Amino acid sequence: MCGINTIFRYGCLLDSDRETVRSMNREMLYRGPDDEGIWADDRVVLGMRRLAIIGLKNGRQPLFNEDGTLVLVCNGEIYNFKELKKNLECRGHLFKTESDCEVILHLYEEKGVGCLGTLVGMFGLVLWDSKNRVLLAARDPIGEKPVYFSEIPGGIVFSSELKAISKYGLLRKNLDYNIIRQILEYTYPVDMRQTFISQIRRLLPGEYALVDHSGLRLKKFWKISFEPTYAGTRENARDDFLNLLNTSVNLRFQSDVPVAVMLSGGIDSSAVATIAAASRKEIHAITAGYRGAPDCDERMAAKSLAEKSGIHWHEVELDTGDFQTYFDEYTRFIDEPVADPVCIPQWGIYKKARELGFKVLLNGTGGDELFFGYPYHNVTAGQLETKRRLASFLPIHRENLQAFGSFFSSQFHSFSKMGRYLFQDPIDYIPPFKNYWKSLPFKWPDDLGFRSPNPLEAYLHEAQNGPDQLSAILMSTWLPANCLHISDKLGMGNSVEVRAPFIDHKLVELVFSLPIEWRYSETEPKSFLKWVMQGILPQAVLCGPKKGFSTPDDFLQNLIRTHTGSVFGICHRFFHTVVLEKVLAPYS
Repeated sequence: MCGINTIFRYGCLLDSDRETVRSMNREMLYRGPDDEGIWADDRVVLGMRRLAIIGLKNGRQPLFNEDGTLVLVCNGEIYNFKELKKNLECRGHLFKTESDCEVILHLYEEKGVGCLGTLVGMFGLVLWDSKNRVLLAARDPIGEKPVYFSEIPGGIVFSSELKAISKYGLLRKNLDYNIIRQILEYTYPVDMRQTFISQIRRLLPGEYALVDHSGLRLKKFWKISFEPTYAGTRENARDDFLNLLNTSVNLRFQSDVPVAVMLSGGIDSSAVATIAAASRKEIHAITAGYRGAPDCDERMAAKSLAEKSGIHWHEVELDTGDFQTYFDEYTRFIDEPVADPVCIPQWGIYKKARELGFKVLLNGTGGDELFFGYPYHNVTAGQLETKRRLASFLPIHRENLQAFGSFFSSQFHSFSKMGRYLFQDPIDYIPPFKNYWKSLPFKWPDDLGFRSPNPLEAYLHEAQNGPDQLSAILMSTWLPANCLHISDKLGMGNSVEVRAPFIDHKLVELVFSLPIEWRYSETEPKSFLKWVMQGILPQAVLCGPKKGFSTPDDFLQNLIRTHTGSVFGICHRFFHTVVLEKVLAPYS
């Protein structure tokens, strides 16, 4: 795990480029406090900061192949590196280090960019092929590790952090107001390519970039498929799923430094912790809770599971003062704005992990997105399916359905609820995609040039039924742009690597190859996962109420009151004064 930085020039490097990359490295010291590496030739400079997890003594980067013609910096972990390394050595490849990432160089020698399809892991990487004068940058299939890039005069810059690109005079910076609107409307940036700085973009999950004298080319090497191709029985699927989940958990425990688990009272993290404890003598888990807020506190449930499984349990208790302190701390590292209060308890857990000496944490991220973990997932999926069928029955477009729904509701008041259900867009009105600002009696300023089409609309074409349409949205936007973004930025802010067994791409492929009726229930969230985990997890976990990382209202209200003045000072650029006064009045 580390942070990487690269400047590529179509001509020769500028005299300042090496020092710029060194400055970019300093900007992300917390991502890699253990070591620094810089390498350059006449065209490229590669830099990295290292958090040593595997190959502690000799795994420093950049890494090189046997003859030095390939150079690599990689942020992340390749979990199947032992198997890959053994096969490569049998074919005559020579390894210089114990680093898991070195296998990428030798696979590239054999397969070129096809090597990406053989990797099981999370990664953001840049590889320079000096013989062919081509640069490869890539991001892992699900999007656990970020790769930002920007085309600059005479070249391209890549980095693990947006602010590392934006701070050192490489480009002119302009705000992208459409992305700012997305963040305010959907609580996170739905556009997976564009950041809120117009000149800085991201590689998409499962995408690579090739850069040579002809310019930049982008191409996907992995994409989620929703085709129900599974040929076995439901019982076969349970066995295959458990085998893959066990493998995923065990692979993610590979480390030369101590590993722990983030444990809540929910099914996902409980499954990870229970599987890990079954094959290890000593497991540690950390749980966050709130002082004086039992409705939002899962510590007792987590402690009970830990005691049953022989897990060493640690707790983090947050009060309103911690909420304020942690907010002020984590916002330095978040890089792009997201509106999710889960940041605060997660920050507390990562701080605790670092204090206890754990450089690696496993969590249950992805279970909700794979298995419709919240009740509103089931409602939204049902609404999407209703609209899909209605649109196929009526020869009119989706946007016309919504317009007709507004007319229907206004003319026939007794049917207004039915009209809203049938015709209005569920992804605008169901959390976490609720269009908050549409519910308020004001309009956005006309002079900011916002684009109006719903940015989630494109994902509805990737699946053939309502539940999978929702899955496409969750897996392609919400998961990487919100959940994984938070894990990466806040974990790295504490020099802690966060690993998520549920989103191993092989496990994801299996889940979405299953028939939708096995995976989705209109009335029971996570019905398939609960069935699979019968006899493995206690009934108290399987049947317990869904809490997630819920936050006490008074904690949030106190935080908002503290920052009302600064919010007003910033947001007057985007809203009329009367609008801000209306929104912030309850907290003044």
